[in-house]
Amino acid sequence: MPVSTEQKLRFQRAFEAAIKKVSSVPEIAMNGVWNILKDYRTQIIDIIANSQGWDAYWATQMKDAIDRASANLARVLKNDVSEKIDKAWDQGRNVVLEPFQQSEIMLPNIGISLEDLSLSKDLAADLVTDISRQSAKNISRQIQLGILGGKTQTDVIKQFGRIVISDEARQGKARSIFKTVVERANVIYRTETMRTLNAGHYAQSLSAAEEYPELRKFWMANNDARSR
Repeated sequence: MPVSTEQKLRFQRAFEAAIKKVSSVPEIAMNGVWNILKDYRTQIIDIIANSQGWDAYWATQMKDAIDRASANLARVLKNDVSEKIDKAWDQGRNVVLEPFQQSEIMLPNIGISLEDLSLSKDLAADLVTDISRQSAKNISRQIQLGILGGKTQTDVIKQFGRIVISDEARQGKARSIFKTVVERANVIYRTETMRTLNAGHYAQSLSAAEEYPELRKFWMANNDARSR
């Protein structure tokens, strides 16, 4: 289909504007996650602080309660990240669709594959589930070490705030890449939402290119301090 020079210019301006809008997607994706993890932290502190005893027997009781809290954390995070992934996919597609609309260029409603979206959601779900699983293991370990080392419940609660979740940290190596649960969640949400956004953009671009191969393709980078 023919496209005028004026339409191409309007398309480029609209595309650049759409790119700027999605640059904040990773930060927006983390909205609400802090409160989810803060509630989880409060639950764990309550479990430790309200234990009826501080010995091997009660350590088992605390572990069971922590496992239940962590399983609930996994469910909440999976639901949350799934919603964020869906939004990122739509935002990626809109980077293509909005410039067409604003340029008054007709774009047929061509179907796109949802396979990448499904894979993204499955991967993100696995990653956030690992957060809860590994944090539960480390918390239980801190309780066991605290009891064996004669630490108080207050000492263990303080240590909980510094729990690391990476394999390197658990193996006693130098410094973990992901120091805390919050940092690990931040990396997952940032990476997976931007990857999904680009996948949605790419999928929609392929369908658009079939109709308008003369329109340029752009690479979307997340323009912040982490970009190189």
